Amino acid sequence: MENFVPNLLIGLREGLEATLIVSILAAYLVRIDRRDRLVQLGIGVAAAIALSLVFGAALTFTSASLSTRAQEGLGGILSLIAVLLVTWMVFWMRRTARSLGSELRHRMDEALTMGAGAVAFTAFLAVAREGLETALFLWATIDSTSGSTAGPALGALIGILAAVLIGYLLYTRAITVNLGRFFAWTGGALIVVAAGVAAYGIGDLQEADLLPGRDALAFDFSAHLSEGSWLGALLKGIFNISPVWSWAQLGVWLAYLIPVMALYVSRRPARSARPAAATASVAAASVAAASVAAASVAAASVAAAPAADAPAADAAAPTADGGGDGDGGDGDNDDEAKEDEVMGWRRTLTTVPVLSVSVVGLLVAGGAIGFAMNSSDGGGDGSGGRRLISADDSTCAYSGPAVGAGTHTFSVSNGGDKAIEVYIIGTGDRSVGEVENVSPGTARDLTVDLATGDYTLRCRPNRTTGDGITSTLTVSGDVGDGAGQGGTDPRLFEAVGAYRVYVQEQVGALVTATEEFAAAVRRGDVEEAKRLYPAARVPYERIEPVAESFGDLDPAIDAREGDVPAEEWTGYHVIEKDLWVDNVTSDPAVADQLVTDVKRLQTLVTDVELTPSQLGNGAAELLNEVATSKVTGEEERYSRTDLVDFAANVEGARAAYEPLRPVLADTDPDLARIIDGRLVDVEKALDPYRSGDGFVPYTDLDTTEVRTLSDKVDGLAEPLSRLTGAVAA
Repeated sequence: MENFVPNLLIGLREGLEATLIVSILAAYLVRIDRRDRLVQLGIGVAAAIALSLVFGAALTFTSASLSTRAQEGLGGILSLIAVLLVTWMVFWMRRTARSLGSELRHRMDEALTMGAGAVAFTAFLAVAREGLETALFLWATIDSTSGSTAGPALGALIGILAAVLIGYLLYTRAITVNLGRFFAWTGGALIVVAAGVAAYGIGDLQEADLLPGRDALAFDFSAHLSEGSWLGALLKGIFNISPVWSWAQLGVWLAYLIPVMALYVSRRPARSARPAAATASVAAASVAAASVAAASVAAASVAAAPAADAPAADAAAPTADGGGDGDGGDGDNDDEAKEDEVMGWRRTLTTVPVLSVSVVGLLVAGGAIGFAMNSSDGGGDGSGGRRLISADDSTCAYSGPAVGAGTHTFSVSNGGDKAIEVYIIGTGDRSVGEVENVSPGTARDLTVDLATGDYTLRCRPNRTTGDGITSTLTVSGDVGDGAGQGGTDPRLFEAVGAYRVYVQEQVGALVTATEEFAAAVRRGDVEEAKRLYPAARVPYERIEPVAESFGDLDPAIDAREGDVPAEEWTGYHVIEKDLWVDNVTSDPAVADQLVTDVKRLQTLVTDVELTPSQLGNGAAELLNEVATSKVTGEEERYSRTDLVDFAANVEGARAAYEPLRPVLADTDPDLARIIDGRLVDVEKALDPYRSGDGFVPYTDLDTTEVRTLSDKVDGLAEPLSRLTGAVAA
């Protein structure tokens, strides 16, 4: 289970820290005979717990409501903040452990002079810091998983419950624990965990396009090491190390881990004069509170303790060596002096090489980050200017340098308030390039092969019919021969030919399956029509980008309710609604029109002209289709057969990608490896939901499973969006 061990460690350590704080405050109130303020102490602790829970819930729900890109950005930023906080916490505890008791008692003395509210507020402030740190760091580690929250949440819960048990056993003197050593060792372990979280945060920022260098890979072991294997799960679950890391991630991991660990192992808090023997029982009594969650119970327990034990319970806080807070006592320091001598020699022996490695690590990190930034693709197509297609409620226009025949990348920017699709329309009202689901305020790249001539830019809301807003794009013939064919590499021509055969085979299967489905509709056989419906959809979903290139043919076949005016709504989803909502078959005329439309599609693809850019764009659009309608459950909203469409889109994306892969392997081998690995990841993510020849209903999936699928799809969609530009390079 991913991040089970790190969250167990966080819950245990933070639980004991909070327990220590509450116990010192409670024991002090008992000692000075102010038991009447224990209730206010409990109220303050409870308020701190509530604030931490609200903070964690706010992070979770806020992230869930954001777009995928915004989620990545937020996750990356908060992960880095969490790393800073946990680093501060580790060093703070190491530095202040000996004086913690004195500091807390001093604050309580001031609060007692101000009244009951001040006591509650003092307890609230003391515990809230621990709670907020814990909530943020746990959120960051859970966010770094592949969608499952069960393992991280269980680890945190077990850690907190263990803190409750240890606190109780220490209070009853059933066990003795050197809390100083516990905090020292767990502090070092948390530094290792934090390094992985920092690297993951950098990866998130790269996924959100807030940092460059995502494809400048330091290593890629995905072909040999899966995150699902025992070793991959171990590395990911404990250290947050993935099989694929960019140079920036590796650089940040080294830049954090080596110097921070070097500082941590080379520093040692000043010793107190109090002998360890005088405080051995104090460490047990000082942890009187069972946990943050049981603060009021802990206070009651302290109040019930014998008066003779009260001074001992408050005498000191556990320290780095199990000693007190330095309040007094002479004792025999021979053992301490001997240990200091040994530790001094040990620090001299270890600090110099560790710091030397740190310097080397920082140099490597700096070079890695610089390499990553310099390796990022600055965009553009080498034309010396930015090619921009701007669209909003009243505009659909190209701006930039003159467009010559050849392969070009346009940045499609949506300045309106609705998601749009943008087409470049050639002769015969056929699209030669399109990009869908461009969200308001965002931009997406469109790489397309253009021959000499006049084209129409068409911008309109997603999945609607009609012309929308149009303008003219003129392409001159001054780039050279072969323009519009994606370059001169003969393998690209072979790729187009192979994919054309695939499209024609799928359309043939589509016609056959749709005729069988329509026949069941005409007979009024509801159950048979329901059985045949998913299979009839599969061939269409595999080649949907090609169907979309033929004007309004795609909306006629595949429009969902609300995509087009009610009087224009035809196709599969009309019949789907009748079958699953009303449990009747549709008017036979609807089935007849559907057969007519798919046969028309078959005729059109017989002589279809395809280009390499259409293959690459089509693969990307199929994954985008999955992300925007299949994984959200919007496509098959009545039959709930979304996973059938999901799998068909992935199969179609692979079919479009595979013919281009030999070229991609030469032009961008790193991108080829990424796409290969992530295609397999998506396919494996679907396997658990297969049932016979199909899939389980989409409603069988819970929120976590949907999130896991969504993450896998997003991970594949992004590199596929760069496929066309890479093979055209």
